Amino acid sequence: GSRVVLPLYQCGIDIPLDSNPDDALSEICESMAGQWGWASGRLSVRAGVYRAPVASINEDWLSGTSAIQVVPGVGQAEALNIIRPTYADAAQGYVQTPGPEVRADTYVAADGRELVNELELGGVNTSVHAQHVCSVLLREAREGLTVELPCNLRAYPLELFDVVSVTLERFGWAAKLFEVVGWRFSLTGGVVLRLRETAAAIYTPDAVFDLLN
Repeated sequence: GSRVVLPLYQCGIDIPLDSNPDDALSEICESMAGQWGWASGRLSVRAGVYRAPVASINEDWLSGTSAIQVVPGVGQAEALNIIRPTYADAAQGYVQTPGPEVRADTYVAADGRELVNELELGGVNTSVHAQHVCSVLLREAREGLTVELPCNLRAYPLELFDVVSVTLERFGWAAKLFEVVGWRFSLTGGVVLRLRETAAAIYTPDAVFDLLN
């Protein structure tokens, strides 16, 4: 058959003028496996694609004003290994339609049971798009390592959703990739970064997932 090339992400929704803008932005971000948030009065939005690190953090960045807090990973209550999406199918007049489930058998085996999430993708209009979004979300949920890092003013230029490379021998981290998911500043405490582990492989589905086109 003929090959069809589509944008990696696109969003097809109607947004009523009297609707909640937060909900509309969440729907748009969900359709690109992305996120949005506020930090220091500034809105940041990111898509579900790999982003190269913008800074390399090491011991010289640490302020020493408070302890580094590390949370090892996602708990069983937050884990998932199967997503069953519905999406607004353009081929059926944009009616919400069940899509093929996206299943990570490797994750199911590791968890010892099926952990299913039903996900409505209101801005997604094709099956393959829905599957890719679900696969990104499944991978992202596995990158559960988070750390709160008290930094000096070297960290001041960093923004929400920036990707950074972290090298800290005390934890055995060598150029480990993290995404900035929280940022706060105080005159006495410097810049405290909340970081979540990330990886380029999150955004490129492979045989881990059962994808049906």
